[in-house]
Amino acid sequence: MKLLMHRRSPLRLFWKSLRHDFDWRGRASIAEFWNFNLVSIALIVGAGYLGNWVEGVMGWEWRGQGEGEVNTEAAFVLAVCGLLLPPYISVAIRRLHDSGRSGWTALILLIPYGGALWMFIYSLIPGLKYETKFGIEPRYDYP
Repeated sequence: MKLLMHRRSPLRLFWKSLRHDFDWRGRASIAEFWNFNLVSIALIVGAGYLGNWVEGVMGWEWRGQGEGEVNTEAAFVLAVCGLLLPPYISVAIRRLHDSGRSGWTALILLIPYGGALWMFIYSLIPGLKYETKFGIEPRYDYP
């Protein structure tokens, strides 16, 4: 357990992001941003497998209203995505703050395809090495 909660472990950085889910102030390092994304992907895939297991092994099927069945796997994945959306927005805004950009520039994610590509490129750019109006350098700001 001690190894899992080491200062730079993916789980510790993920929990740091979850604790700051509605806090858009400050800065997030590259490691915090990408660890949050990787753990989120693992949770989403796990939710898909759990939904598949519940549907297959347990025999539960959810019926939709009117047009047929609701896929249990999709319901589990959508529930996890809905829970992870506020922390993702927060860590994306704080990652933009680390590169000196305003959090409002995250609205470019609403542009199909190009917005995600833009965020991917800016998430790889190293943060500023000095203190900005958004706070100190995040690698010195551990939880």
